Amino acid sequence: MHSYSRGFGSTVIVVRGFGSTVIAVREFGSTVIVVRLADYSVHIQKVVDDVNNFIPDVNFSGLAVIDWERWRPIFERNNYNEEQRVYIRASEAQVRKLHPDWSVKQVHSHAETEFQQAARRLMEGTLVTCRQLRPRGHWGFYGFPACYNYHKGESTCSNETKSLNDRLDWLFNISSVLLPSIYLSEKIGTHNARQARAHGELGEALRVANAYSVHNTPLVAYSRFRYGDTGRFYDLADLNNTLRQSAEAGFSGVALWDSSESFKTRTECEATKAYLDNQLGPYIRELSKDALECSRNICSGHGRCVNTTFGIYYTNLHSKFFSKSHGYRVYKYLKNTALDLITSILEGFKTVLRLILNDELKGKTVSCVCFNGWKGENCSRKE
Repeated sequence: MHSYSRGFGSTVIVVRGFGSTVIAVREFGSTVIVVRLADYSVHIQKVVDDVNNFIPDVNFSGLAVIDWERWRPIFERNNYNEEQRVYIRASEAQVRKLHPDWSVKQVHSHAETEFQQAARRLMEGTLVTCRQLRPRGHWGFYGFPACYNYHKGESTCSNETKSLNDRLDWLFNISSVLLPSIYLSEKIGTHNARQARAHGELGEALRVANAYSVHNTPLVAYSRFRYGDTGRFYDLADLNNTLRQSAEAGFSGVALWDSSESFKTRTECEATKAYLDNQLGPYIRELSKDALECSRNICSGHGRCVNTTFGIYYTNLHSKFFSKSHGYRVYKYLKNTALDLITSILEGFKTVLRLILNDELKGKTVSCVCFNGWKGENCSRKE
């Protein structure tokens, strides 16, 4: 994990298949958990065993990511794809078996209520147990909250998505870290479209954290450094879209993930090493240096800098947001590598220039998110 601030251990634990999958039905040859039938006590005991097995250090203070992706705690969210839709059908089948005379609407409503109550109990109990066992760790579920802004150019979440996320207030309240996913695919289209995709996820995490999370709950964006659909490495613009945009939004850090499928051959390993040595590594060092310098100069070394113009950020500007002054400074960055960037570079520059001329950016540059124990505009006073 790359951290923009203090407070995290260096260890990242990602746990899949966490807990118990005891009660199941079968549909189309695949195993489907009927969440409401899960034996809660057996599940929690399995959680205890898993924590002790995967994280034997009782003083563990790193990032602990629980990766449950097969179903979503909001019933209707399982309509997103066929693999998740089977949970709706399986839950409805159980209700219909007990109440064969009920209407389709009654069956669906009852299945939804029971599913969501059971899902909450499982997820809530899992987090509470984990935090009791390893209280210094930062515990959260991968991909929560989610924005579902997969259409090109959507930089904000729909009102429906926000409303559904609001119903997960209990989850955000007990999580000790929020972990939105900002994975990118080349099929999304332009760099600006991919910037919008990441922006929507980051913005929604900020919204729910402000509304429901305990004060100063860390926000860590889950990112990759290669496109999910093509496997090619992120170019500079998309490193800006993910890593730099997360830093400017005030996130505590970014967890970089990649699949073991990307390291099957010597050639693949050597290509990854070259990318880490020549592009990703130097980029992260520069970004970390910028963030640290801003923290020292603007936030007294006791907080993180936040770009208060978050939302007016363009992939094509190698922004020197982390500057020593409060004045807004735009540093144009034109790199002679990809001709397809030139059009978006010019469009972004014209937009920022218009905003500057209209005084829309004056006085809106840097603010501080103070670390625990500090307060004030520049985090200079102890609490």
